[in-house]
Amino acid sequence: MLEVRPNFSEAVNIGRYGWQAVGFALLSMALYIGALMCSHKAAFRVQANMRISMMEHIMKLPLGYVEAEGTGKIRKVVADCSAATETFLAHNLPDKAVSVATPVGLLVMMMVFDWRLGLISLIPAVIAFILMGTLMMSWRIYA
Repeated sequence: MLEVRPNFSEAVNIGRYGWQAVGFALLSMALYIGALMCSHKAAFRVQANMRISMMEHIMKLPLGYVEAEGTGKIRKVVADCSAATETFLAHNLPDKAVSVATPVGLLVMMMVFDWRLGLISLIPAVIAFILMGTLMMSWRIYA
């Protein structure tokens, strides 16, 4: 029978590496919270500027247009459009950035740790992209 468990008596700096892992996890959480705060601040600024621009445009429209459309409908369009933009900029965009940065960062770490491990980890990604492209093209034909 093969002995596969590691020899812990030869392991060094396990405690230090463990605390480093905890520290980096806390640092990543702090950076993510800081990034969300920045994205929310920017999104709220964009939302306010959009509302100001839309209201300036609406003030230049003929009074007959505003009466025909109704002030409630115009207010709803202004509020909904600016809110949708804020949602995208404050929530969706940072989440998309994390979803791209995480696999790329992991791949870089694997390449630094062992280049063979990094190359092997590329194989499932390449297969997934090929399958995804093939399936999307076949669904386009039938749609």
